[in-house]
Amino acid sequence: CLDGSPAGYYETSGGDGTRFIIHLVGGGACSSQATCAARAKTPLGSSDAWAAEVRANEDVAIYDSDILQPAGSDFADWTFISVMYCSGDGHGGNVT
Repeated sequence: CLDGSPAGYYETSGGDGTRFIIHLVGGGACSSQATCAARAKTPLGSSDAWAAEVRANEDVAIYDSDILQPAGSDFADWTFISVMYCSGDGHGGNVT
């Protein structure tokens, strides 16, 4: 992270163990030393205030109740990973 704290992710393990949904949480880039220094004091630049654990369907948007349904859902046995954002950089791409 911008402030030197460790980056991290949250995981909800699925029963399959071979299928994953990886959510890269966004946050927007900083564009100067001053904006990066200011961002380093927030959850977008530091992991110090992140919760040790999150609850599915309540704390992280990717764990939407429309996706994580009881057995029978297309994604019921998948492992969900949310990679948190705290670096201030930007990435882009396109896959066809």
